Amino acid sequence: MRLNADLFKNYLMRNPGRVGVAVSGGSDSLALLHGLLDAGAQTMVATVDHGLRDGAAEEAAEVERQCTALGVSHDILRRTDVPGGNLQADARKARYRLLADWAAGHGLRTLVLGHTLNDQAETFLLRLKRGSGVDGLSGMAMESRRHGLTLWRPLLGRCREDLRAYLRHKGVVWADDPSNDDMAFDRVKARKILKVLSELGLHAEDFSQVAARMARARQALEEATLALARQVAEVYNIGSVALDVPALSAAPAELRLRLIAHTLCWVASADYRPRANALDRLWAAMMDERPHTLHGCMGHPIRGRFYEIVREIAVMPVSENIGAYDTRWVCDPSAGTVAPLTKKGMRDCPEWRATGWSGIALAASPSLWRDGELLSAPFAGKAGAWTCRLKGGAESFFSSILKY
Repeated sequence: MRLNADLFKNYLMRNPGRVGVAVSGGSDSLALLHGLLDAGAQTMVATVDHGLRDGAAEEAAEVERQCTALGVSHDILRRTDVPGGNLQADARKARYRLLADWAAGHGLRTLVLGHTLNDQAETFLLRLKRGSGVDGLSGMAMESRRHGLTLWRPLLGRCREDLRAYLRHKGVVWADDPSNDDMAFDRVKARKILKVLSELGLHAEDFSQVAARMARARQALEEATLALARQVAEVYNIGSVALDVPALSAAPAELRLRLIAHTLCWVASADYRPRANALDRLWAAMMDERPHTLHGCMGHPIRGRFYEIVREIAVMPVSENIGAYDTRWVCDPSAGTVAPLTKKGMRDCPEWRATGWSGIALAASPSLWRDGELLSAPFAGKAGAWTCRLKGGAESFFSSILKY
């Protein structure tokens, strides 16, 4: 018994080379690994050990033993930070971050994940409970981008029981995470609800089909948002975006709020958009030509009809220059500390007005310091060999609108 090779071969033909595979030791991810190997994929495997429960280290070691027997490279990634309040959400963010760093370290462009049709249905219910719109109810995408990495979920159309039958046929043993039965977690409650709903004729497949239709609607909305962005957004290499408010006000409300949310996420390098009521308050400030802060960004009116969104200085880090800054900047290696220029630094840049940038954008621009002395402020006209540039350039603002 084999998983249908069509689940894998089209993507693998389009994307030759090694892929990274996240394997926890559960049935879904182990079936994913074996299916990829059956399809002839070149794989490297990573297992994340959060260190949150007894048995996790042994499960990771068991995955390593199975990978060794299969002749597959395997790494165990361990968390070193302190977990936050929402245990499952915090673990999910940490897992993606660790896996993305691991993949980048090995030159991998694709990370393969074992999410199934059951996971998609659970996600739909959880987002329905939160009152999500089209984006949330579109569920997980077969292919998406995160942390500069392609996430591929080839098993979204397969149910968990089919995968377990496949593993039994191959004689593969998997581990059951005890937290999957802990009713303290909303996802476990959703899993239980799905069993009840199936007795009423509502199955995981039905929710997955609705999510697929929502995904098509989301794609259409994203393409319309991109077209609107080309008309009303001016994107600057200093990392800010100016929106034409009168032109934006003529757009449908859904597209307008989508573009504002995307602008905030791009400027702040944030994965998730603000809530709708927070976006409404920002839009009101834009219409009234009032400054407003939201989502790690500062907005202010400029040039009459435009409203500029810049990074909020208060949330920007002060860090040693390691070649990257505030997630979105690539910097030249140089001894010193990278920090926002601020108004204090602008006093050492007498020619800053000649740059044409707004004072607020300049104050939030990266600069190089050493022992309290400003060495270089590339956007404010202060001479110096040190430079800092946006990852992907200004064009990434537009290209990143399309998530699918």
